[in-house]
Amino acid sequence: IIRNRKNVELQKSYNRLNILAFIRNKRLEWFGHTWRADGLLIKKVLVEKINKTRPLGRPRTWWIDVISRDLRELGQNVTFELTYNRDRWRDLLKAAMVLNVPLG
Repeated sequence: IIRNRKNVELQKSYNRLNILAFIRNKRLEWFGHTWRADGLLIKKVLVEKINKTRPLGRPRTWWIDVISRDLRELGQNVTFELTYNRDRWRDLLKAAMVLNVPLG
């Protein structure tokens, strides 16, 4: 039997951080890998989507838009180029995880 559970209940039972913060952190980790991948297909796809014009109508949410929002939510004045400095990028990710302690 499947039952609906609240996020707080899941966080307490699994002793995990806020699930949204955890996902954001993993997304930023992956972004660091992809942004540093100069000359590889994954970086090419990411950059070409940035330079593509948007279609008419309601704008789609692109992955790079979500990354930009994540960085703004952290309150950091961070550019994508910070990913090339692995030590500083790692420190930023660690600080982001520390800000999101387990609830309850």
